[in-house]
Amino acid sequence: MSDKSYDVVIAGYADIDTAKKDFDALAKLVEDTKIKTTEGVILVEHDADGAVHVTDAADHHGRKGVEWGGGAGLVVGLFAPPLLASVVIGAAAGGVIGKFTKHRIDSGIEKNVGEAIPKGSAGIITLVDEADTTAVKGALGGAAKTNVVAVDGDGIKALKEGLVESAKGADSGS
Repeated sequence: MSDKSYDVVIAGYADIDTAKKDFDALAKLVEDTKIKTTEGVILVEHDADGAVHVTDAADHHGRKGVEWGGGAGLVVGLFAPPLLASVVIGAAAGGVIGKFTKHRIDSGIEKNVGEAIPKGSAGIITLVDEADTTAVKGALGGAAKTNVVAVDGDGIKALKEGLVESAKGADSGS
């Protein structure tokens, strides 16, 4: 059993400019290690037609613009499992995406994302150690709505392992 507990923090914004300011501030806190444990941070836009776009990402060191590897990929999968298809390739893709979809529904992330980031808005989503949740919420001052969903460490560990295995399959050409 995992001794870590995580929170998925979902912040909704009326516009992308305000979300981008808070995203930059949050990435800086991660870079400066004021937030010690994050798996990644993503900035998203949910357009009026319902399409979701990841506008920016930051890794667990606060580096922005990184590819969706590692933690940022994990956060993307928790937010919108089908978006993982762009990075998860091969035979394992369906299984990994299915695991993320199930975890998202079972944990309540599905409902909370829809409430916080409706069509025509923007948002920030991060997965952090529960000890850092207060600091993360403090950096999201421009958010119109913030939801926090507790997720267990074992579930996150299993999802991370699935991503690693899928990446290995893609690297080996399967």
